[in-house]
Amino acid sequence: MNRLIRVYATRATIEDAIQRHLPDVSFGITGDGRDYAVYFTGLDETEGDVLDDLFGETIYGDGDADLAATLVDLLDEYGIRMSVAESCTGGMLASALVDRPGASEVFYEGLVTYSNSAKIDRLGVGEDTLYDYGAVSEETALEMANGLLNDNVAIGVSTTGIAGPGGGTNEKPVGLVYIAVVSENGSEVFRNVFEGGRNDVRRQARDTALFYTIRHIKKYF
Repeated sequence: MNRLIRVYATRATIEDAIQRHLPDVSFGITGDGRDYAVYFTGLDETEGDVLDDLFGETIYGDGDADLAATLVDLLDEYGIRMSVAESCTGGMLASALVDRPGASEVFYEGLVTYSNSAKIDRLGVGEDTLYDYGAVSEETALEMANGLLNDNVAIGVSTTGIAGPGGGTNEKPVGLVYIAVVSENGSEVFRNVFEGGRNDVRRQARDTALFYTIRHIKKYF
């Protein structure tokens, strides 16, 4: 049988896993960053089962739909809406969603709360939180995401980080991004350290936030 899966991982990780565990299988990879379509040909049933065990939660879909399209379809399937609050990604996450047909049915709003004052005024982030933990922190990310939830919004997603090239410290290096995904069913926050230049970090943060949101829906809804 043939099978196409969408995997969120590095190309090197995908290739290494296949070569180690399915060395005789024919496959092709397309994509960039960490968003890849992997097409397998001539799989037997056992090899198909190995794929699910091999890639686990990094598989986010079967078919041609990329991260943003998969998320829009999933939100529509469950009949829920989401909003985003972005700092370091500066609207990239909202733009990725709005680019996809059907977004108007599932995407409520996107806020770029770049300054601390905006985080306080627009999202209700506590002044004490910002003072004690800083804008780039697990605590701030969670309060940003929670500030999005209301009767119209089932899922809130936030990004806050240091895209560079300056502004990093030993404790909070350039590339550090916190991503929070919250709903009435669960709250998650993830610490990531991305590599590359400023725009590389921002793109990786955008894509990772999309992936975490897909995973949150599958886990909690």
